[in-house]
Amino acid sequence: MKCPKCAYVGFEESDRCRHCGYDFSLMAPAEAAASPEPLRAADMPRHASYREPSRATIDADLNVEAAAPLVDLPLAAAAPTSLPAGASAAPVPLPPSLFADPQPPPARTPLAVRRTAERPRSRATPAVVRRPRPVLLESSTADAATEAEPPPEAVVAAPPVARLLSVVVDVVLLSGIDAAVVYLTAQIASVPMGQVLTLPLVPLAAFVIGLNVAYLAVFTANGGQTLGKMATGLRVESTDGALTFGGAVVRVAAAIAGGLIAGVGFLPALFRADRRAVHDQIAHTRVVKVSA
Repeated sequence: MKCPKCAYVGFEESDRCRHCGYDFSLMAPAEAAASPEPLRAADMPRHASYREPSRATIDADLNVEAAAPLVDLPLAAAAPTSLPAGASAAPVPLPPSLFADPQPPPARTPLAVRRTAERPRSRATPAVVRRPRPVLLESSTADAATEAEPPPEAVVAAPPVARLLSVVVDVVLLSGIDAAVVYLTAQIASVPMGQVLTLPLVPLAAFVIGLNVAYLAVFTANGGQTLGKMATGLRVESTDGALTFGGAVVRVAAAIAGGLIAGVGFLPALFRADRRAVHDQIAHTRVVKVSA
């Protein structure tokens, strides 16, 4: 109900307005009668040409079709009503049942299916079986290795004449070096050559001897050959392995000592089969002929 005072519309039936508290009993009868009534379909205004639609027209508009009458389908062929005497009823073929499974369509050609490449599986590594080698192959291989190795060269002892010539060449060379050292020393000291003996002899002699020993030891330890032995084709070798610098120094010192004693240290080289002198026996060395 709509309140005539505050125009509040209430949807519940009550004696007073829920908004302003107006008493609906004070409303005039005219106001209550003035409330509109709902229109009815019969009271709706219509045009003069309006016609009431029929039921068929309504069904046509709604696309309503009449239901088709049900027809009973024959499930079996009708059997003859009368048979001759003594005759049996033959089986009558029945039409295909409506509930039978339909025939499946013919199979079509299958489509090509792409198969993925299979991943190769790892195979277990078989155990390696070592077969025994034939003796024939081993013997042939050993023979081939033996044939490939060159035979050891025969050691030829140095002849005494060649050794003497090598000593002469080295002595001449060292004498020239010593003379040059003494001359340079006298020139540095401003001493004439006739007065060389006035120089301090001990340091000068020590320097000259050390120079000679160094020359012989260094050349012997490095290649086993001094310049004199190179000229005569000789070489110094060790009988106990490689020749060391210490062994070369011992050999040179023993050779100088043996030479100073009237050359006694070189006498065994004339009579021994291996041509080894005293200093060779002390230093465990030997002098051999170098093949060309």
